[in-house]
Amino acid sequence: MNAASTIDPREATYSPLSLVDDSGRVFFWRGRVLRGVTAAAEAEMRARFECGLVAELARRKLIPRAELTDLHLEGFALVVEHEAMPVVTFPYEWSYGMLRDAAACVLEVNEIANRFGWELKDCHAFNILFDGPSPRYVDLGSPVRRLAGLRGWTAYEEFVRSYDYPLRIWRHGDGFIARRLLAVSDVQPHESFLLYQHPLLRRMGGAALLARWLHAWYGFRNLSGAPEEKIVRRLSSREARFARWLQRLPWLPAQSINLARLRREVLARQRRCLGSQWSSYQAEYPTDKPSARFRRVIDLVREFHPASVLELAGNQGWLSQRLLDEGATGRVVCTDADEEAIDIAYDRAGARGSMVHTAVLDFIFPMATPFGTGPVERLGADLVLALAVSHHILITQHIPVDRFLSSVAAYARRQAFVEFMPLGLWDGHTAPPVPSWYNLDWFRANFARHFRLLREEKLEENRILLIGEVQSQRTD
Repeated sequence: MNAASTIDPREATYSPLSLVDDSGRVFFWRGRVLRGVTAAAEAEMRARFECGLVAELARRKLIPRAELTDLHLEGFALVVEHEAMPVVTFPYEWSYGMLRDAAACVLEVNEIANRFGWELKDCHAFNILFDGPSPRYVDLGSPVRRLAGLRGWTAYEEFVRSYDYPLRIWRHGDGFIARRLLAVSDVQPHESFLLYQHPLLRRMGGAALLARWLHAWYGFRNLSGAPEEKIVRRLSSREARFARWLQRLPWLPAQSINLARLRREVLARQRRCLGSQWSSYQAEYPTDKPSARFRRVIDLVREFHPASVLELAGNQGWLSQRLLDEGATGRVVCTDADEEAIDIAYDRAGARGSMVHTAVLDFIFPMATPFGTGPVERLGADLVLALAVSHHILITQHIPVDRFLSSVAAYARRQAFVEFMPLGLWDGHTAPPVPSWYNLDWFRANFARHFRLLREEKLEENRILLIGEVQSQRTD
């Protein structure tokens, strides 16, 4: 074995989300994304490459590029290298359109896999990463050979509960519930969705009866895609023989899933937009022509040559789009706590073929899960923009200034651009009184606790831009 191709286990960092993959583990080594494949799974992994499935999915840009390597890591028989995705967002940070397109991606991957004699054995939403506005399926251990005689799809129930139910809830306006369903490690039970969809069932006290009935019904429906070993393991010998007999007949539901038609239906779904407390701000920049203020910010960003930019409270992504279009940076992530604004930014990026990344994020109080890394580690950038947001946070939401500035600093590796609004909630004509302590001297002094002030510039009547270097980068 070549020592140069042997990975020191102490240098390998395993993905916290790669825990229950029976084909191996995803890990990171010297800036590369790798997958260690166990001896038991080696033959199947090689077969996915040899039959052309991996190459076809990569050609269609449905998965990141992948290749077999000559690297070796103790405990694994094979190491596969994956193309690294530049930004990692989790499902609860997606907009409606992102979840819709992720669902369509899963269906298309499974449709193509079927042509090669394979299918996806699981399809939960954490198997998707976004490359700009394009979803990519990243679990190369998921495709398994389709069993002869089975007409269904092994992972159909997981698809329904991971994508279809949240999308149905979301399209009727309840994005709050839908996004939180995406933040848990389990998927929504059928009875939970039906009790949500039909309140009359709750009033009739039918939850327990419904749960028992649904358990029997979906157990029956799942026979379409159940492999023989699963049937034998869970049922008595007599029940197993009856189940196998049923599988050979065209009577079972979900035996004929038209994946192409289902994908078209998913993509055609339109949601009802209810608006939010920030909706009145979202049409502030309705054209692609940048304002004088944006023009100045773009020029200032270019001076610092950041490899990456993160825009906090970025509205519908107009500035993020211009920064990328004009080459002021190589990578932009636009975030906002308003999911509707991010959905507009995402759809625009897709229509333009732009590589703007998007995420729904409250950077003061981000949604998080007990597994996986937080948004600071995943979304942090060389330069962070926090424009036209400080007055909302400090005056309207009464967030302490130290919490606001420390949150901005946490995402910044080098510099941060932060606007201060001395007139507060000024609409260009009138402004309510601001607290006596709320003034530029006060803000500048607090800014200096987190950043070394590099520049201060008045952009408009109520917008003063402070540019700072994060304290950890100070060398003087």
